[in-house]
Amino acid sequence: MFKLRSIAARLILAISVTVAMACGILGTFSIIQQRSLTRLALDQQLKLQYDSVMAALDYEGRAALAVSAVIATLPPVAETIAKGDRDALMALLDGPMKALKSQGVPLISFHTPPATAFYHRLLTLMERRCRLTPKVGQTPQEFGARAQEFLTAQKLEAVSKDLPLRIIELFYKARYGGMAIPASQLQEIDRQLDFLNVALKNGPRLAN
Repeated sequence: MFKLRSIAARLILAISVTVAMACGILGTFSIIQQRSLTRLALDQQLKLQYDSVMAALDYEGRAALAVSAVIATLPPVAETIAKGDRDALMALLDGPMKALKSQGVPLISFHTPPATAFYHRLLTLMERRCRLTPKVGQTPQEFGARAQEFLTAQKLEAVSKDLPLRIIELFYKARYGGMAIPASQLQEIDRQLDFLNVALKNGPRLAN
């Protein structure tokens, strides 16, 4: 009789230990899973908030870009900026500025591109389309001559029309001579760079 009780006690003990271990394992798994679900829910909530903020910023940026593009392309505004007449510009935009301020746009700043921007555009164009970049220690004048020589060798002189050389000449006048390049001349340089970009895009030439 004692042996039966001993066996029964052992079985009960074994079952109890097994149940306790199963409960411990299940409890640990449940806690881990609950933490994972909580973390996943937080991540999803943060992503939703992030997407919402980014969408709002994107909308605000597009709205500001649209407003600035419309204002910048108005002929009276472009002429006034080209003349550098700040007072006339403020008088011209007094009404629109008040309307924009009521819509939550408190301030609009006007900036003209640096006089040497056309030179940097030439560098970018030659690097992107032709893989032609200034060598170490090479002056802008030397690079301009090299770029012109390259375009001539590629039979693009009809498109370039000595454009690199003329850009370098204007660059020196603006950068070191303090010369103010007329807006009409800058627009013509941009137009010719557009033509050159299209010519190189349609038939890219790579420098050796």
